Amino acid sequence: MKKINLFPITNVDELVYPDELGSRNLTSPAAEFFTDFRLDDPEVIDDSVSALQARQMMRATHVRTKLVVDDAGHFIGVVGVDDLFDQSILTRAANQGQSRNEVTVADLMTPKRKMTALHLSDVNKCSVGDIIELLTANSRKHCLVLDEDTHQICGVFSASDIGQRLHQSIAIQGPIGLGQALSAVS
Repeated sequence: MKKINLFPITNVDELVYPDELGSRNLTSPAAEFFTDFRLDDPEVIDDSVSALQARQMMRATHVRTKLVVDDAGHFIGVVGVDDLFDQSILTRAANQGQSRNEVTVADLMTPKRKMTALHLSDVNKCSVGDIIELLTANSRKHCLVLDEDTHQICGVFSASDIGQRLHQSIAIQGPIGLGQALSAVS
């Protein structure tokens, strides 16, 4: 093991912030603004988890969106906390003759066949302003990113995350649930 030294910080006055290292603006590369699953684990949930339990977990961890996987770990859809409202759960339960405790994430998710995504190669060619324009024009608060070479979902853009990094509000009007937003342009 290498010897690593600690140093006193009594003479340190300032903190460094990302914006000081280079200003981010609408012309900044889009690739700097998406959650890259090659660097950060995606938020996933099993399709068999009850909708009530999923909503509770998502609220407790302040996660608004989860990618849904099957028993083999394959991506099969997306669920947002807005997709898990009591009314959605009760309607599904009534339509299927189930109790509300029997309604699962799979019952309320948006399946991948109804979704669209951006190609990673396109993300690498555009600015964050281009992404905001795409999200706004399509009433989408989120957009998945697809690595077309590996056929894997490799990330996601979030309008709220982009707004935080740019220190501005990005108003997207449109579909309530993420699943609805992701399938809106398909």
